[in-house]
Amino acid sequence: MPEGRGSFLVMDFLRFIPFGPSIPEVVEKLGQSLALLHGSAVPLVTSSGAKSDWNQPYGFEGGLQTFLSAWPQDNSPESDFAEFFVQRRLRPQLEAASLKFQFRYGTSNEDSTALARLYTRVLKGAEEALEPVRHCKPSLLHGDLWTGNTGATQSRQPILVDPACWVGHAEFDLAVSQLFGKFPARFYDAYFEVAPKEPGFQERQNVYMLYHLLNQANLHGAGLGHGGTPENPGGYLEQAIAAMERLAKA
Repeated sequence: MPEGRGSFLVMDFLRFIPFGPSIPEVVEKLGQSLALLHGSAVPLVTSSGAKSDWNQPYGFEGGLQTFLSAWPQDNSPESDFAEFFVQRRLRPQLEAASLKFQFRYGTSNEDSTALARLYTRVLKGAEEALEPVRHCKPSLLHGDLWTGNTGATQSRQPILVDPACWVGHAEFDLAVSQLFGKFPARFYDAYFEVAPKEPGFQERQNVYMLYHLLNQANLHGAGLGHGGTPENPGGYLEQAIAAMERLAKA
């Protein structure tokens, strides 16, 4: 390859079994391994190379951009996690959804009004929910963890693929994992045996799920399940608004 013209990526070749967590002996290893990854020090990359450092900021040092599907994630570094998540994650998705799902573009008046009505309250509620983890331990996240992004080797070792990495709060990966293609209960049991739940866990799960639901709605539309019930909303937008309502009432 001529100097300065393009790039390439070298990866290990693995004989891959899709949906590895469907194999009982793999799912427990995956839960334990993810907890260990989240508990490890995140390498801080400096101009002189990489070193292990617990002071890695949230996002990425240097602002390395990653993508959640086709959505560009702003990873500009921040030392306050609540500030990072509200400003770099939730706010851009809420702003995009407010524009995309305006009433005049075919969204129901009820849904369109809800996005505008809840906008400020959701950001405030999210910051309050994240207050206890404002200075949480930085963890390297997969970022798009669901069963379709997992597998196993022929020797039954778990594999994660198709990440949307950034440095943040470990609980984020667990929230995303419960939205689509949820893992078996043993995965979560194994994870919490290594890294027990902290107070406020469930409230924060709602905040983290909202980011992913808004991303799905912004990229893919209201969702094939559009038209669900208030108790069991079907589409991405309906689920996002339900999460916003819960957050606004908290």
